[in-house]
Amino acid sequence: MESQQLLIKQISRSPEIGVEDRLIFEPGVNVIVGPPNTGKSKWLRMLDYLFGNDGKPEEIFGEDLANKYQSVRMEIGVAGEDWTVERQWREIGLRTKINLNGEVMDIKQASDVLMEKLNIPLVHYPQGSPYGPRTWPELSWRSLLRHMYRRQPLWSDLADSQPDSEQHACLMQFLGIAQYLFSKEFSELIAKEKKITELQTEREQFMLMLQEVSKEVIDERELGVALTPDSIDQAINRIRGQIESLQEQRNAALASLLRSTPLQMTTLLLNIPEM
Repeated sequence: MESQQLLIKQISRSPEIGVEDRLIFEPGVNVIVGPPNTGKSKWLRMLDYLFGNDGKPEEIFGEDLANKYQSVRMEIGVAGEDWTVERQWREIGLRTKINLNGEVMDIKQASDVLMEKLNIPLVHYPQGSPYGPRTWPELSWRSLLRHMYRRQPLWSDLADSQPDSEQHACLMQFLGIAQYLFSKEFSELIAKEKKITELQTEREQFMLMLQEVSKEVIDERELGVALTPDSIDQAINRIRGQIESLQEQRNAALASLLRSTPLQMTTLLLNIPEM
């Protein structure tokens, strides 16, 4: 059985001109030490950037390093294979991309490839109520890494906060039950039930509008309490009867005119179109 470990072997950053900087990690626990303000945290933020942080380099590890360097790269071992991960931010179109083993892809695609290689199932989880209006986001490698690596970028908090729903989804993934708790079938069922609710709401709105319009056409005695197929049929029959009555009155009026009109007007009367 192949190992499902992920090992960070080294990380390097390349300036536009000059020699690259590099950190090499040994098997086991590695500790980065040094005087204050010498760039230890910057290395960790660059590592975070390589793992899928979708922020701007200037905001993640500072404008000074974003201007000094043009790319950052790491070599990792994934399930027994050697991988290279690189991100560049100087070239147009590459700031939001990840170069994974020589193939340029977006952050989500790279996350999915990594999750698949580590045999971590891809699931979508609800944010709050499953029946709420928000869509179910994918539980990405970035979410799992954020839960495992509780970094402290500021002194105001012990560690970065993570939404409760995301924390719950991460824990379910670590326990191996996320794919069953947040199954595709369950997600589709929730989506269909939400669609039913939306259609019911649209139906009620349509009926209210139809009720208002029908007041101008349907008699109150026919309408009753609410608009029904029977009340519509009654209104149609009543209006049809009114039309037939008017036609009979018209024909009678024309016949009376024909009897009392000179011959030269008869042709004109016969050519009057029917209603």
